[in-house]
This record gives sequence, structure tokens and C-alpha cells, in this order.
Amino acid sequence: MICVSVDQTSGGRTGHKMKDYLTAYCVHFMFGWPIVYNKTWNFPVNDHNNHVNMFNIRDTTLSKDCKNPKNIVYNFQAYSGMELKKLLEIKENAEKYKEDVIVTFKNATRLLPNQLYNWGYKKEYNNLIFHLKHLYNISTFKPKNNIKSAVFTVTVHIRKGDVFNKIIHNFDHRDITYYVNVIQNISKLIEEPFVINIISEKWKGYDEKDVRDLMNLKIENNIKINVVLENCIYEYFTDFIESDILVLTNGQGSFSDMGFIYSKPSSKIVLCSDYRHFDYIDDLNKKIIFTDKNGKLLI
Repeated sequence: MICVSVDQTSGGRTGHKMKDYLTAYCVHFMFGWPIVYNKTWNFPVNDHNNHVNMFNIRDTTLSKDCKNPKNIVYNFQAYSGMELKKLLEIKENAEKYKEDVIVTFKNATRLLPNQLYNWGYKKEYNNLIFHLKHLYNISTFKPKNNIKSAVFTVTVHIRKGDVFNKIIHNFDHRDITYYVNVIQNISKLIEEPFVINIISEKWKGYDEKDVRDLMNLKIENNIKINVVLENCIYEYFTDFIESDILVLTNGQGSFSDMGFIYSKPSSKIVLCSDYRHFDYIDDLNKKIIFTDKNGKLLI
């Protein structure tokens, strides 16, 4: 029997950790290998840097015990996901052993959900997404809706690291111009009453003024814009994934990647492919609205 496991040794906060853990899920749904959990699947409660508990991914129905297994460890950083050729080589190597084998990935040696779709494993991808959503829906730790709205909702995620000072933190700095253009362009397309919620986070030394000023943005019909930064961003995750339109951050924010995975089927996803690890080869039957780097909708 071949099993798969992940040693989450690459650090990071919630979304970063989830991409590591979901590598095991991706392999399971591709090859049927049971998942073996270990001590690095550690989900504390009330930890600002680790909200993995809310995703409820320790699923014993997908796990089996290997007897005196041989542990084969792969340790090559692949933040954007490994190549299919490499994954198939790993599978072929594991199948050579007669005893039980655990294939373990560590140090951000990843397979990302979007890769299943892009490689043509669409049935496996759909099964994976359906299962992950089911686990989240039955979780006792998932946040409730914190932003009340009874109308069509657009939620914009602005990753704090993508609008903060490049000189201090050495990020690929992009200001809020992209979000201004996206919001203005989207507002011209929506005919029914709607509300825009912008979710982001605070950061020591960052006054959030550029994000907060978006509340004064003049758009079609003077639609109200709410900006929420007061709580940890994962407290707004349910609000994000239940929105009618999700605007993903213009960068590599894992919160946006998780939002994509867990979004409701009818949601539209607005994103710029140029900056993302988590990307798709097509628009998923018009679920995705692509933009250019300036926020122009490519429709």
C-alpha cells in the first residue's frame, strides 16, 4: 500500500500552511493514496497565525495505517506546485516497493489544486473541491458571517503585504490603483442593488490610509463601500466565500487562493493571472473574470 503525507516544515501563516497540507489531498484524489497525518498537522485554537482548524481537514475517512512502512521523503521547494512529470516519477518510484510506503512531502514541496484542473484531471479536481467544501461546512470552528448584507455582494481582498512599504519589507509593491479600477469596472456591469466590502489587515507601522480611503471612492449609483480591518482576516472568510463576486488580491495572497477553492458555485472570481501561484488555464466555465495588471476586465 502507498500512502501520502506532508511535513509542514516551511512555516508561514494559515493559507501557506493549507497549501502544504492540501498537497496530500491533491495526491489522494489523483491516485487514491490514503493520507497519513503526523505531528506537523497541528491546528491550535485561537492562534492568529494558524486558523487551519476551521477547515476541518484531518479527515480519518481518507486515512489508513501503514504497517512498518518505508518512508520516502521529497524535499524540493515548489511554491507554485511541482511539474506533472516529476509527480509521475514519484508515483512510479513508490510503486516499485513491495512493502508499505509513505511518500512524504516537506519544505513547501507542493501540488496545488489548480494543477489537477490544468492537467486534465477535472473529475478528480471537482471531487477534491466538493470534499473540501463539505469538510468546511460541517466544521464546528468555521467563522459565522460578520458582515451583514441582504443584497448582491462584492468582496475585495487586499493583501496587506501588497500595499505596504516596499523599502521596509522588500515586497513587490503595488498600490491600490488596481483595486480602484476593478471596483469601478465591476460597478458598471452590475444592474441590481449591491454592496462592496473590502477586507484587509492591519500591520504595525502601516496606517491603512490608502485602503480606508476607498470608502470615499465615487462609483456608479454611489454604492456604499465598507472597509473592514478590525479583526483577523480569517474571521471574514465565510463572508468572502459566500460573496457573489470575489475580487482576489493582486498578488500571491493565500487567503485569496483559499477563497477561490471554497467559494460558492455561483460566485464569480475576479483575478489578475500575472502575479498568482494559483492560476487556471481557462475561466472554469465563466466562473473567472480575468483582468490585466491595471484592473481592466478582460471580457
